[in-house]
Amino acid sequence: MYRTYSRKLFYAAKQLRAEMTHSEKQLWQMIRRKQIRGVKFRKQVPFDRFVLDFMCSDPKIIIEVDGQIHGQQQMRDQGRDEFFRDKGYTILRFRNEQIRNDLTSVLREIDRVVERLIRTPIPTFPLNRGKE
Repeated sequence: MYRTYSRKLFYAAKQLRAEMTHSEKQLWQMIRRKQIRGVKFRKQVPFDRFVLDFMCSDPKIIIEVDGQIHGQQQMRDQGRDEFFRDKGYTILRFRNEQIRNDLTSVLREIDRVVERLIRTPIPTFPLNRGKE
């Protein structure tokens, strides 16, 4: 796989994996090891100039766990989300409080999105274009 991020970002992601918040750990325990419809999530993934809390490559899903700081950086988060939507990703954002207080609803939402994306047919192109 071609690396599209800096070595510095790689080490930052490694440190973030070691220092996950309580909410991130709680969610990670429920989505790791293909527990949701057999899809594989990775944690603290370096991608371009960002570190993503959780990412699934197929289907393309990013899960972000937002702490208090995200209330002050909504414009930045919107730009970041747009960047990933342009690359075909679905972004799910959950607040720490949502995960701590209602993990079941968070997991239902993730499951609903995964199910929808798995069921979305991938466009195919005829192999014999122009031939009869």
